[in-house]
Amino acid sequence: MEHQYLSLPESLFETSAVGDFRGEIPLPDITMTPDVYHFARPVRYDLFITNTGGALLVTGTVSAAAETSCARCLDPVTLDMDAEVEAYYLIPGKDEPITEDEEIEYDQLVEGKKIDLTELCQASLALAFPYITLCSDDCKGLCPQCGKNLNHETCDCAVEEADDSTNPFAVLKDLKFD
Repeated sequence: MEHQYLSLPESLFETSAVGDFRGEIPLPDITMTPDVYHFARPVRYDLFITNTGGALLVTGTVSAAAETSCARCLDPVTLDMDAEVEAYYLIPGKDEPITEDEEIEYDQLVEGKKIDLTELCQASLALAFPYITLCSDDCKGLCPQCGKNLNHETCDCAVEEADDSTNPFAVLKDLKFD
């Protein structure tokens, strides 16, 4: 899937200029090991860009429905997300090249007047993904012996008792709390 770009009007390169930009773009899957997030519908963006006199400040939101799998039971999960966007794009001076520190600290405009929307949306959504994706807070997961999804069916597997003689925390199991 090709990257999508937002071409910026020349008027936005005047100090204190502002602009609103809204739209939708298709987004490729985002892989954040071990999870893969798929976007069946285009991602919506609502951006406000301000020229701060040397850089473009981009703020706004990205809205998407990300499809992935539950970390416990592997059932499909759809996450309705609204991610915050904040990025700075340095406006290169005509006589001054961008320094190495500035290149690290700021995002770069593509061909001098475009923002890579694909990269911007992916970065914003990646920061908003949950640490662990679950289908529900009380997901029972899979049986470690037979692999049945315990949310949908029960199994007859015997629960193995742990060998307490080698576990240093075994002394805590009989601790009583008032």
